[in-house]
Amino acid sequence: MIRKRPAPAALLPVVKLAVASWPGLLASPAKAVLEKILPGYIRERRWFGGKARSVTGLKISGSVPLGGGSMLALLAVSYSRGARQTYVLPLAWKEETAALKAVKGFPGAAIARLELGGKRGLLYDAVYDEFFQKALLSLFLGRSRPCRGPLRLVAERNMKALKKAALKRGLRPRVLKGEQSNTSIIYGAEYFFKLFRRLENGLNPDVEITARLTERGEFRNMPPYIGSVSLHRGGRSRGVVGLLQGYSPAPGDSWSYALGQVNGYYKRVLARPPGGGPVPLLPDPIDPAPHGVPLRLKELIGGTCLEMISLLGRRTAEMHLALASAGSDPDFRPVLFSRRSRNSVYLSMREQASSSLRLLTRKLKDLPRAARPDAGLVLRGKRAVAEAFGGVMEGKASFKEIRVHGDFHLGQVLFTGRDFVIIDFEGEPAKPAAERRLKRCALRDVAGMLRSFHYAAWAPFLLHNNFSPGDRKRLGPWAEFWCSCVSGAYLRSYFRAAAGAAFLPAGARETASLLRAFVMEKAVYELSYELNNRPAWVGIPLKGLLRSIRPGTGAGKAGIRLRSLARGEHKRCR
Repeated sequence: MIRKRPAPAALLPVVKLAVASWPGLLASPAKAVLEKILPGYIRERRWFGGKARSVTGLKISGSVPLGGGSMLALLAVSYSRGARQTYVLPLAWKEETAALKAVKGFPGAAIARLELGGKRGLLYDAVYDEFFQKALLSLFLGRSRPCRGPLRLVAERNMKALKKAALKRGLRPRVLKGEQSNTSIIYGAEYFFKLFRRLENGLNPDVEITARLTERGEFRNMPPYIGSVSLHRGGRSRGVVGLLQGYSPAPGDSWSYALGQVNGYYKRVLARPPGGGPVPLLPDPIDPAPHGVPLRLKELIGGTCLEMISLLGRRTAEMHLALASAGSDPDFRPVLFSRRSRNSVYLSMREQASSSLRLLTRKLKDLPRAARPDAGLVLRGKRAVAEAFGGVMEGKASFKEIRVHGDFHLGQVLFTGRDFVIIDFEGEPAKPAAERRLKRCALRDVAGMLRSFHYAAWAPFLLHNNFSPGDRKRLGPWAEFWCSCVSGAYLRSYFRAAAGAAFLPAGARETASLLRAFVMEKAVYELSYELNNRPAWVGIPLKGLLRSIRPGTGAGKAGIRLRSLARGEHKRCR
């Protein structure tokens, strides 16, 4: 029987079953009741990637016991269109008082009020339970026996990286708040565990890249690889469930840092006297001014902001240089960006743009009123959007594709206060693992960061409601100016550090054309994402698209400016 009644934080389903044992529920026919309520639960989770699709069914296809009443359940989700997906959901049941204590501070953890054999309890996501968290770490420390049955978890670990001192003392776990596509657990100040919520066959790019860069020691600004956990069925791996890394303490990520810088910048802009002059001429972000930003404007942007963003540009280049140093490994050896590759990328860009613009047309009337004028301009500029991708087809086969980060933005970079630590090498979660392992143009990562700067410039208007209409109107042009200056500092530093690398085009004109195309591609992707997930934010990618297609931003002029940046005497990566 299923009914609903008010819960402290939300309306939770109430389920009564005659089954007396919780662990036995997932292996009994009664699990069908859970299969009916779980679609509603997972749809509200940030880690569920099927929000834009119509769910037609959910089956609990298997489960792995981890002791203490916790189970690792596999949810096979079917859709009206497209392939089925499998998600990982740790489950636990306890009597209500104990359960509420276990998930205190995580309102999204509670799934249902579940009464088993007359005992009232709570079904919840066990990742928030300390016992489950410790059981995961025990897999690496050799303190738990491999579970028996058709499904079992197998841990692979780097014994040299496991610190004996850390094993002797208790490492208290805690879950990072703020849901993402995965869930993260920190153990003391030693280890960081990432639970991959979507299970996919094959190699996981995050595990693969992190393990390789740690082994070779060519890139230090990332958490080191410790080990991974895979799910096995019949002796064969079904996919990676989690990744254990060394913990890199940091006050926050670069997104938080950038927002703090932008908010301070806006306060200084609004404090300027009325006669302080108009917004300076907007520099093209892909055409950095040869003399940089004037001193008086540097002070307005912030003392160390441009210096830190320049450092981020250098760290990005160092990451790409490490990824390009393949040795004899065919999975990492750079490959020529051939005519066939160019054509494939170009067609993919055009197809994605067409799909996003069709979606925009369908949802035009549902957009926030303030976003509709920009949406209309973008739709009238369809041809310009398509033409921007033409830069991919320009130039000769003068550079190589490499393994890249794949989902590079400010939220994927920790900020220590003095330096940056790059995390999450799994790529764009919405794409299949096999596609995320493909070699790409390194400028895709650069474009992703440029778009992230644009998001940071406009996010304060959405995250805070303390700007008057007059302030919003006044700050709009200054938002674009901040983004352009920060992007210029980032690009100048990146091209200096990566000068002469084989993953950069030899010609400055081609570099500018490609970067513009990838920036446009990213904005097109963001448009679809926001339309499907956060309509209130759709104005930012719309502004980004208009920013890219406005007159006077052709690749020719940018090519002249980038020529000196693309040159260098460093030896090319082979």
